[in-house]
Amino acid sequence: MEIIKSNMKKILPKMTTDEEAESLLEQDLSDYLHEDNFKFVEEYTHLAHTNP
Repeated sequence: MEIIKSNMKKILPKMTTDEEAESLLEQDLSDYLHEDNFKFVEEYTHLAHTNP
């Protein structure tokens, strides 16, 4: 039997409780690991370049 890995990209759901986050973390998160789920944080980059 051949196991076929899904190439489907999933968007992270909005979570409002710890229980929702814990439930998500109990799953296989492989399909969530793509650039659409990560956002560039300009303030962090600005601080990193201004602090020695």
